[in-house]
Amino acid sequence: MPESRSFWGGISAINGGQDIPDIPQKILKDQAEFLTSQTKGILIGEVVEGVKPKNSIYSCHLRITVPALGHYIYNVLKINYPIEEIYPGTVISSHDEKYECKDVDEYEAILERILSSEQLKHIVSLLLAQASIELKSI
Repeated sequence: MPESRSFWGGISAINGGQDIPDIPQKILKDQAEFLTSQTKGILIGEVVEGVKPKNSIYSCHLRITVPALGHYIYNVLKINYPIEEIYPGTVISSHDEKYECKDVDEYEAILERILSSEQLKHIVSLLLAQASIELKSI
């Protein structure tokens, strides 16, 4: 009997994250890790994700959790994109500002604009200050 063969073409297994393309989910997870690292774990960057089956939209939410403040959660932004295409995507900030991004470059520029905004820096500094006070009183 002849050996079975795959008709899937050039599909290869993703090896330990090395071959993962710059999809919105991965980029958000990287930013969440940067936040956690830069604040030495006082603020935890998290990505919560899911699929809306009705319209095949993938949704990723970037949020900040503050363990020292009773696990307070601040929602930073979310991106919705077609699971089978990735772009175009829609980024919605915590202040309901909506941005459309047609490719990874636009997406990264929008993320940088939101994450480095004075408004978000102010919120992060307040969360850090309050968490630090709580940590000192323990």
